[in-house]
Amino acid sequence: MNENTNIPESEEKAIRVEIAPHKKTAWLLSDEGVKYSVEKLREALNNAGVVKGINEEYLKLAASGEKLLRSQPIANAVPPQAGASAKLNYLMSDEVGAKLKEDGRLDFREINLIKNVTENQPLAVKIPHQLGEVGYLVTGEEVPGKMGKDFDIKIFCGPGVKIMPDKENVILAAVNGAYKRDKSGRISVSEVFKVDSDVDYRTGNIRCSASAEIEGDVKAGFEVHVEGDLEVKGLVENADIEVKGDLAVRYGFTQGAAPVTVGGELRAMYIYNRSLIKAGSLQIKEMIGFSDLIVDGDVTANRIVGGKIIAKGDIVCEEIGSAQHESKTYIIAGLDFAKKKERDKVKEEFEEEREALQKLRKENVDLAKWAAEFKKNAGKVMEEITQIASSEIAAKVQQNLKQKIARIREITFEIENLENFIKENEVKIEELNKALQNPKAKVIVNGTVFAGVHITIGENAVYQLKNPRRKVQFRLNNEGEIIVENL
Repeated sequence: MNENTNIPESEEKAIRVEIAPHKKTAWLLSDEGVKYSVEKLREALNNAGVVKGINEEYLKLAASGEKLLRSQPIANAVPPQAGASAKLNYLMSDEVGAKLKEDGRLDFREINLIKNVTENQPLAVKIPHQLGEVGYLVTGEEVPGKMGKDFDIKIFCGPGVKIMPDKENVILAAVNGAYKRDKSGRISVSEVFKVDSDVDYRTGNIRCSASAEIEGDVKAGFEVHVEGDLEVKGLVENADIEVKGDLAVRYGFTQGAAPVTVGGELRAMYIYNRSLIKAGSLQIKEMIGFSDLIVDGDVTANRIVGGKIIAKGDIVCEEIGSAQHESKTYIIAGLDFAKKKERDKVKEEFEEEREALQKLRKENVDLAKWAAEFKKNAGKVMEEITQIASSEIAAKVQQNLKQKIARIREITFEIENLENFIKENEVKIEELNKALQNPKAKVIVNGTVFAGVHITIGENAVYQLKNPRRKVQFRLNNEGEIIVENL
């Protein structure tokens, strides 16, 4: 037991201070019934070396003459504090909810299900653990603070993420894709985002910078926009689909006018009564019925009935048309529709330019006649101007003469520019006329092509079947005419 020896002898029996060997606890031993001032007791504690963790409540009790029990230590060590633990600060929100429209209504088709990220995009930052505040023994010696809990940032790294090379506390996306955080807080970025249901109000519209798989259908009124490939394991109703890569649909497309745009190959079981489908190439296992399609490459189908198909490449089919002549079917191969639209726009501008040039030339002729007449009578005209009584009228006449002379100079420059522009567009139209047609394209029918079907190759060569034919192909001869050959 360590007892204080610095208390004056006259008070030694009345006030004694005991400090535990580990210096974590101290007791004040005073005679019961003897009162002291708080300052006197504090002085006794300080003289004994007790300077931290003093219990002010017990100090007041002792000052009032109450004897403190052993269970009432006058001072306890101030324990060291643990610092803040390391934590992961997520830079991406994983909240899903309806988007607020400008008119104040909620759009339940836009719930932000997919969080798209790009390669090397920061996803999370580790906040390091901290050293806690120091503690104190009752005698004032410091006890070091404790470090907060730490963790290895790698435990939060799933597939598709990485640690920043020069900053080991930052998690980055390793690929372009869809961000996901699971219940444990682990982050991953998937190059193929999986939707385990239909695309409907539960999922909202799908906008994915990676590829995607949809286990069910895409319901009418919803949108799926994918930067990579898309696989739909159900069917596509009247939904807006945009895919930069390939699109595979297990079943097919039902009736509707919502646009479907596929940069790569579109594969499906059927397409029925759709008006706005564009694809890089097309493979349909069963039927294309009463639909309008534009394809940059080849088309392969079992049967085509009704509608119009335009393809730059070949169109290969088992059966085209129907025994019922009212089912009009238009098959156009060897035509680049996008370049045709571009050519048509240039031609429209070309006609407007030619019309403008004709007007300029007429104006130029009229001005030339005026200039010749003015030159002939210039002296007389100037004399008449000087004789006009009103100086204001004379100024207006002179201003009119100046404007006509200036316009003569301008019009020559405008005509020259228009002529050059027209020549450039003539060349451009000629180039597009060549580029938009594929004279080697063929329409191949391995089964029956029915009467009434219109076959076109390129832009102008048209062949209408008057009678059914079996196992034939349609192609252009050297004269640019469609010929029919038996297979």
